Amino acid sequence: MVAQSDALSGPSNFATILAVNDAPVAVNDGPYTVNQGATLNVMTPGVLGNGVLANDTDDDSPNLTAVLDDGPWHATAFTLNADGSFTYTPVAGFAGTDRFTYWAKDVSPIPDGSVPAEVSITVVDTTPPLLTLTIMAPNDGAPNGRAEYFVTKPVTVAVSATDPSNVTSITCTDNGGPPITVASGINASPASGNLSVTGEGTNSLRCTATDGAGNTGAAPGSSNYDGSGAGAATGTVKIDTMPPTVTITTPANNATYLLNAAVASSYNCSDPSPGSGWATCTGPVPSGSNFSTSTVGQKPFTVTATDNAGNSASETNTYLVVYNFFLAPYKSPANRGSSVPLSWQLKDVNGTLIVDLSSLVRLKSYYTPKPSSGGCTINTTGPSVQLYNPATGATGGSDFRLIQSSSSYRFNWASPSVAGCYTIEWQLKDNSDPSSDYGVLNQNLLKKASVELK
Repeated sequence: MVAQSDALSGPSNFATILAVNDAPVAVNDGPYTVNQGATLNVMTPGVLGNGVLANDTDDDSPNLTAVLDDGPWHATAFTLNADGSFTYTPVAGFAGTDRFTYWAKDVSPIPDGSVPAEVSITVVDTTPPLLTLTIMAPNDGAPNGRAEYFVTKPVTVAVSATDPSNVTSITCTDNGGPPITVASGINASPASGNLSVTGEGTNSLRCTATDGAGNTGAAPGSSNYDGSGAGAATGTVKIDTMPPTVTITTPANNATYLLNAAVASSYNCSDPSPGSGWATCTGPVPSGSNFSTSTVGQKPFTVTATDNAGNSASETNTYLVVYNFFLAPYKSPANRGSSVPLSWQLKDVNGTLIVDLSSLVRLKSYYTPKPSSGGCTINTTGPSVQLYNPATGATGGSDFRLIQSSSSYRFNWASPSVAGCYTIEWQLKDNSDPSSDYGVLNQNLLKKASVELK
């Protein structure tokens, strides 16, 4: 208040003046720019790149301070200092625009109705997408073989990617081969596609994705992250659908071995790359050990191999164990209608005599006329007569007996009254199939002799 007076009359007029403090004017700032994972440091004084107060004004107060109003919303660390400087670190994985608001304050409190300024910060996407590899099928993604192998194919692998700038494409390679496009032109987040894996063996998958900002690779945290280069998500799919191979050299298929012969077996199993390798290779005896020849007849020799993935394969060779048959000299030509003795012995490989009346299964004769020139030869094309079988014994007046003194067998053949050539055919137990009425196993192993009747 100011009082005024003059010399004549004294004070006569009075005026009151009130000083008004105008509010500061805060102006929006930005956009400031910072890369993902980096920290933005804005200092003071200056314009853009320096403190937020640099472009704010106050008519009657030269000294302003910055007061935070709200935000930012995507910062893992943020400090706004009173002088307008600030530091900002974005949340990991965030890209895009973040904001905060502040008031410019002078010496007076912030008045009602004051409008805060907005500061925008652009977080530049410099990180490729985050990828996840998930095996989906078969078997709900769980290997259906042993040792983490799939024994069926294809194996479906789902590849998904996320990125704040959206995902434009996903690409994978298998064992370093040409790129396989899993998804393209999608421009979304999350984005996904399926990879069909069919290769036998170990498939090493390496997948990358490209985002809308042009970053290609894989972000840390991706499945089995490989940080080389721009990074990649990796996965392994092992496939083995092929059974191992079994090879039996000895006993050979359909081979013949003498009773009690000492013969070493020989076989092997293999499952070459890209197979998983054989785990077991099992036969009746270990390879190199003698196989069974202790009884006569047809014998199976089966070897089974299993690989590390669980695939199995079996191979069977069938062999025959037979008697060593010795036919004693017999009378030929013989008189028709006479008794013709036929004697033989059975031995094993060591010469031990075999005494077993059941060793004879069938005895037959085949008749053919005597040729006009030359002698009789073995011929089984003519009419036949069964001379012996276990059910009926010897027929037509013949008899079959064991000669104890020599451990030999004798068949006294009551020969027919018709002259000609007769082929006598022995079927022994070693060449018979008991499961099919003692059918002949091998026609070439029938024993035969030619007798001329005159």
